[in-house]
Amino acid sequence: MLENFDPYEEKILNYTVGDGKTLKVGIISDSQIIPSANDPNPLLNIFTDHLKNTLEVLKYHKIQALIFAGDLTDSGTEYAYDLINKIINDVYKEGEERPIFNFIMGNHDYYLSYSMENNIFSPKIGEPKQMQFLFYNKLKEKPFSHKVINGYHFINWGSENGSMDDSNKNVEWAETQIKLALEDSKEKPIFVTTHLNANDTVYGSKGYSAKNLRELFNKYPNIIHFSGHSHYSLIDERSIWQNEFTSIQTQSISYVELEPGFQNGEIPRNEYGNILVAGQNYMGLIMDLTESECQIQRISFENDVFYEKTKPWIIDIPIDKNKFRYLYDKRKEKRNPPKFKFKNEEDKKINLENDKKIKNGYALKFKGAIHDDFVYKYRIVLKNKQNNKITELFYASDYYLMPIDRKDIMRFKLDKKGLDKGKYNIKIYAIESFGKESENFLEGDITIE
Repeated sequence: MLENFDPYEEKILNYTVGDGKTLKVGIISDSQIIPSANDPNPLLNIFTDHLKNTLEVLKYHKIQALIFAGDLTDSGTEYAYDLINKIINDVYKEGEERPIFNFIMGNHDYYLSYSMENNIFSPKIGEPKQMQFLFYNKLKEKPFSHKVINGYHFINWGSENGSMDDSNKNVEWAETQIKLALEDSKEKPIFVTTHLNANDTVYGSKGYSAKNLRELFNKYPNIIHFSGHSHYSLIDERSIWQNEFTSIQTQSISYVELEPGFQNGEIPRNEYGNILVAGQNYMGLIMDLTESECQIQRISFENDVFYEKTKPWIIDIPIDKNKFRYLYDKRKEKRNPPKFKFKNEEDKKINLENDKKIKNGYALKFKGAIHDDFVYKYRIVLKNKQNNKITELFYASDYYLMPIDRKDIMRFKLDKKGLDKGKYNIKIYAIESFGKESENFLEGDITIE
C-alpha cells in the first residue's frame, strides 16, 4: 500500500547471467511514451515505435542487462506505463529470457499533466511518493536500487521529484551504496545511473544538470556515470567525459535536442519548420564488459547500425584515472578546424531562394564544409551595406544524423525578422564540436526584399 511504500530497494540484489564473467549491457534513456491515446503532438506519436524497435535491436544483440536512465514516460500516466509493459511483452514473449532491468525515474515520470501558465508550457508535478508507487506498481522496479550482475555493481539512483536540476538530494544513500560497492570490488568500475547529468561534464551538462553529483563523484574514480535528460546527440565526442571519474550521456530514443541559440531550434527543425526531423536517428549504447576492459559502442536503433566513424570508447579495467583516454583538453588540442573545399566556382556560391513554402523568409543554400569528424554548426555574418549593421546567426548542421544521411548542400531558413530591406554582404564560417572554426569561409552578396 502507498502509505507503507518504501521507494528504496531494501537490499543489494545479486544476479548471475551467461558465463558469469563477461556482460553485455544496453543503455538507453528518455523514451517519453505518450500519456494518452491520440495525442495531438505528432512528435510524441512516433515514440512508441521507437521504444519497440530499440528493444528489438537490443534483443537481437543479446544484451543481458538494460539500463534505462529515466523519462520512460512523457508524463507518468497509467496509460503510458501500460503501453511500456505491452511493448516489453511484445518483444520479450512469455517464457523468453529477459535482460536484468535497471529502470530509474526521470523528471517527466513525476509529471501528471501540462498547463499554460503566463504563456509558458509548464508541467504539473505529482506528489513524489505517489508517482514512485505507480512506477513500482507498474514496472515492478523501485526507483532506487543497487544490483550486482556478474560481479559488477549497478547503482540506480532515480530522480526524487520533477525538478530539472535538483532531484538527487539523497546523497547519503548514494554514497553508502558506492562505498559498499568499493568494499566488494576495489578495481572494477562502479556504474551509477541518474537521469540528470553531472554539471559541466558531458555534452549537454551545462544547462539543466545537478551540481551535487559531480561533487560526490569526484571522490571516486571507479565511477562510470550514465545520464539521460539532455537528449543531446551521442555522435558528438563530448558525450564521454573523463577527469576525476567517467561520465557518459545516453542521448534519447525519442527525439534529439540541440544547444540554445540556433536559428533552426533547440528541437531541430528543417527549413519548413517541421520538427519530425528531431525524431530521426534515435540512439543509445551497447557496453561489453570483460575482465580487462569496458568497451562502449554507440548504436542507431533506427537502422541497427553502429556509429563507426570513430572507434568504440574503451575504459581499461582495473580502473586507473591516470590512464583515462577522454580528457577534454587533450582531445580538443588534437582537433582540426573544418574547411570549405572548392572544386569549382559553383562550390563558392551562396544562394538565397524564394520558396513559397517558407513563411517570412528565404531558403539560404550553400555547399557545406568538411571535417574529419563532422561540422557542428555554421556562423553566418550579415553586414548591411547601407548602414554597416552586423547581424550574426548560428545554425546547427545535421550532424546528429548518421554520416550517410547528412546533406552535402546546406539549406536553412533565413528569417526576414530583424533584417532591414536592402543589400548585404554575407560570410559563412564552419565550426566543429570542440569549437574550432574554419580558416576559410564562403562570401557573397544577397538582397533582402
